[in-house]
Amino acid sequence: MSKSITKNRILDFTVSLQVQHRSANTITSYTTNIQKLELFLGGAELSREQMLSYKEWLNGQGFKQRTVNAYLAAANYFCDV
Repeated sequence: MSKSITKNRILDFTVSLQVQHRSANTITSYTTNIQKLELFLGGAELSREQMLSYKEWLNGQGFKQRTVNAYLAAANYFCDV
């Protein structure tokens, strides 16, 4: 899993969620979560190591495990699309 997250890829991701008839809340949530991941990465490639660092960072921010899992689920889905 090594991908760049760009504004265009986020837009494509959002469109793919719409095409799949995902709910408005899901689209908003997943898109927002990917935008936050993009900020965290600061232009770096998305890799397994970066995902582990992101998970540690989210946990360090005091997010509940359920929230951390939601952020990671969005990232995993983004990589699959």
